[in-house]
Amino acid sequence: MNCIKDLSIFVIDDDPVCHELYRQYLLNMGLARVSVFGMGQQCINALTCQPDVILLYHHIAGTDGLEVLKK
Repeated sequence: MNCIKDLSIFVIDDDPVCHELYRQYLLNMGLARVSVFGMGQQCINALTCQPDVILLYHHIAGTDGLEVLKK
């Protein structure tokens, strides 16, 4: 399905190795609109982009993952 490849995905994880692995995996699946963030506040600031899917690690540095989820 081509509509899945048009999804905008945010990946939030404070471990650069993990979020890069997720990003690369999603890109390899053909998803082109993948944004990665190392801090919750960065994600909150970018929510105006209205992502379709957010992959959120709950123990991130700075703004807690549950706070990001509430936003």
